[in-house]
Amino acid sequence: MANRSYLYALDLEPQAVKDLSENAYAVPITHMLLVSDAPERVDSMLWDCEHPIAIRGRGEGGYRRCVALLELLRAQPDLPDREAIEPQLAAALEFLARPENSRGYYHLEAGEIFGLGDLPLDTSTRHLLDTIGALAAEVDALVAARSQAVLRDAKTWELRECATQWPMLLGLFFSDVLYFHFER
Repeated sequence: MANRSYLYALDLEPQAVKDLSENAYAVPITHMLLVSDAPERVDSMLWDCEHPIAIRGRGEGGYRRCVALLELLRAQPDLPDREAIEPQLAAALEFLARPENSRGYYHLEAGEIFGLGDLPLDTSTRHLLDTIGALAAEVDALVAARSQAVLRDAKTWELRECATQWPMLLGLFFSDVLYFHFER
């Protein structure tokens, strides 16, 4: 098993699913922020589970929050590894801005990531919802303050560690075709 986090854009009626991103071994910041507007636990589109283990959030607000953070990161005077991260930030922003990648909701599948831990899948989903809420609140505050120390002074572990582990934690890889690909 690849142990990935999968992110999709989706419309509910008629159901239309668009592949967006996958990330190995962690649920990245971009995935969490994109589902951060009114996130709720929902049934998985990939696995048959007793409890809802996927997370869905409204598209417009999640998009705005994610883009605001990525733009704020680009403006950081002390952005670590700027030469490597800058083109990836630009590519992620361009991909997310394409009209064909926009839907009413974002849908996060993290069951493979949850399977790496010792907690029941249902508990892991609840913990991820808490993390999403804390991350969203911090990003909102940093964006409102136009903070110049996003990574250095971050309260959430994800943003603090992003300074040295951004390739894994930020999740800037976006693609039109994921391992679990939907043709809709």
